Amino acid sequence: MDTNVIYPIEIRDLLFWFAHYDLYTPKWSEHIFDEWAAVMKRKGVSKEEISKRLARANLAFPDAFVSNYSGLITGLELPDKNDCHVLAAQQLRQMQMSLLPII
Repeated sequence: MDTNVIYPIEIRDLLFWFAHYDLYTPKWSEHIFDEWAAVMKRKGVSKEEISKRLARANLAFPDAFVSNYSGLITGLELPDKNDCHVLAAQQLRQMQMSLLPII
């Protein structure tokens, strides 16, 4: 999930609603939250409200946060280098999923 789908309230609410009903599982990273916070700050959202929104997202979807992906970023090339963190987090998550036992 990238910041451009988290910040517009309408899109975020729709995606969070889908996730609430297990239609998909959101995944985000510290980079995403940093970008989201920066956009909210530029739009005039208070620091307190920014903190609340970030905390609520993590509380609502505790399995969404992907970490330890930064080592993968340097080996990636995309037209927008600022999006490499999204791909790195997604690749790490895929690797983690492939290691899960099949029940």
